[in-house]
Amino acid sequence: MSIANNAIGNFTVKEVLTLNSTETIGYAVDQMIKHRFRRFPVLDKEKNLFGIITATDVVRELYNKGTVDIFKEKLETIITKDPSTLVASDTIQSAIKLMYESGISGLPIMQSNNMIGLFTEKDIIMLDDLWFSLPDGMITHDEGIGRVIDSDHMITEDFTLWQAIDKMIQLGQRQILIQNREGTQLLGLLTVLRLLEFIFSQLIIDDREISILHNTSVGELPNFPVLQKSTPVLVNSVRLWMNARGIEAVPLFHMGKPVKLVTEKDLVAFIVNQL
Repeated sequence: MSIANNAIGNFTVKEVLTLNSTETIGYAVDQMIKHRFRRFPVLDKEKNLFGIITATDVVRELYNKGTVDIFKEKLETIITKDPSTLVASDTIQSAIKLMYESGISGLPIMQSNNMIGLFTEKDIIMLDDLWFSLPDGMITHDEGIGRVIDSDHMITEDFTLWQAIDKMIQLGQRQILIQNREGTQLLGLLTVLRLLEFIFSQLIIDDREISILHNTSVGELPNFPVLQKSTPVLVNSVRLWMNARGIEAVPLFHMGKPVKLVTEKDLVAFIVNQL
């Protein structure tokens, strides 16, 4: 039997870190940074699954309300309530397809009304047996998976943090590439979690207001070297490279220029088409 038809509970059941709905957004961000997680299940007072909070939810709330006071708000004000879920008996294949079709990067796994695990894009990418059982694919500068990189999908180092957030929300992305002012050199990859980490650390240290987002450029953030590969390249090679380095996206180059950005979501889309 193909591994894709095995029950998801056999592979992903593990201790899951959770948050309580009465805790603050600031506490959630602190836990995201501490554990390098982009999402947490949120439980109610009876320890039942109440919702999901993601780093993107926090950034969007910060952008919409325009105040750092959101970090003092309770989680229940911004979480996605009654999220889609899986059951332990669901197959890996059906779980992957549900995640892809729903546009969700992580789904709780339930058994007898209890949450026993969390299935994420990263879990999919780490399922070596599944990947090695399927045909591989080739990525070139103009074919295969990945988001085509152009000036509309990048920012320059002089963008303020607020402008960077605005751009990411407009594009519906949780990561964006940064280039120098002249647009001649790729400097790094800014992720939602990295952005939150910097903002939150500055607020704790200096008790600054929302002005920090308007007065700080992305070029002032600590160095974030970009890891890159050249095309043509096999999809599975990119996947293994991302796993080994613990990164969520890889820029692909052609003739010295960035041409594509391959993300975890792109890898999930690829495997859905192979199943």
